[in-house]
Order: sequence, then structure tokens, then C-alpha cells
Amino acid sequence: MDYLKLYRKNIEFRIDSIREYNSFVEENIEKKLSGIQKKFEKAKIEYDEYKRKNPNIEPEDDYMIGYFDDLSYDHSRIQDNVILKHRNAIIFQICSLVESELYSFAKHNSLKINVFSIDDLKGNSPFEKFKMYVSKTNQVLYKSIEEELEFFDQVRILRNFITHSSNAIRSNNTHFKKIKEFSLCNYEIKELAHVYKENIITYIIKLNNRKFIETAFNKLDILFDKMYLE
Repeated sequence: MDYLKLYRKNIEFRIDSIREYNSFVEENIEKKLSGIQKKFEKAKIEYDEYKRKNPNIEPEDDYMIGYFDDLSYDHSRIQDNVILKHRNAIIFQICSLVESELYSFAKHNSLKINVFSIDDLKGNSPFEKFKMYVSKTNQVLYKSIEEELEFFDQVRILRNFITHSSNAIRSNNTHFKKIKEFSLCNYEIKELAHVYKENIITYIIKLNNRKFIETAFNKLDILFDKMYLE
């Protein structure tokens, strides 16, 4: 087997490991939410019948109110906390994989064509160094993967706000425009608060779209197929 195909296969195993873990967690979360919804619907039928038989019941004597509150809390906790933390973690893993594999590709390529190393370049991240490296050493490849590199550059910036700002971003941040544009069809940025009397708004980034994660996995496959198989 060609060593490039072998290396691509190894990357595929890494991607599939994260993808399978993500699918397992997402499916179990969906089952949990579905279970809560079924409990709510069943209780609603019983509650409507109870109210019909007891039309003059006082709120303090209505035993079902607390039950509905508990179901609502459980649903909200999973939907607005558990699932978002999980997707944050998946973004971390995807970014880590991309950065490590791009760096590894550049290191091996330097040995193969006997040119300068990626470590010789200045950049704020392995990702930025890779873009500079491949644009200088292989313009054909760079043009081929430019769209995927742009996508993961946006994911990297998103990851940084998740990591360092607890999913928050202010409207005066230099990356705000990019984060907002990238959010379209991918995730939600929700207004959280105004900053004092200034015309600055704090937004919270919510990865509430499962398809965004699936798109990232598909982009991984496209990127590394182009790098190793074309």
C-alpha cells in the first residue's frame, strides 16, 4: 500500500473515533429528550382529565404543577447545558486533530522535498504556520484545500472564544464580524447583555445545530482526501 494512503487511513481512524463518540452521545441525548417529552405528553392528558373533574382546584393544591416544573427543568438542563458542553468538546477535538495533522504533514513534506521547515515560519498558531508553509511550497495543493482551510480557520477562532471566553464575544471584538457571518446556518449567537452605557453588546455562542458538527466531519474527510489521495 502507498504510504500516503496508509497515512490517510490512520487519519480516518482518528476521525471515525471522534465521529462515533459524537453520534453515540447525540443519539442518547435525543433519546433522553424524547423520553421527557413523552412523560410530559402523558402527564398532560392525565392533568387535563384531572382538571375536568376538579374545575375549582386551587393552585396551591395542584399537585401536577411541581411535576411539570421538574420535567421542564430536566429538558432545559439537557438542551441548554449538557448538549452544548458536549458540542464544545467535539469542536476542541476536531481543532486538535486538524492542527496536529497539518503540522505532521508539513514536517514530513519538509523531509521529502528538502526545503525549510514549518518551524522556521512565524505565526500565532500551527494552523497559521501551515497555511504559510503550504502556500510557499505547493501552490497547487494550497489552492485545492483553500476552502477547507478557511472553514477550519473559522472553527479555530470559534474554538478560541469557547475556550478563553466561555462562549462569549463582544460586538467590538475584531473577530465579531467573522463569528457572526460564520454562524449563519451553523450555530446561534444570542444577545446576552449591554456593557455599561457603551454601545457594546455581549453575545453568547450556542452550538445548537447538530448539522454544524456533521459538516465539520465532512470537511475533515474532504481536506485530508485532497492532501493525501489526489
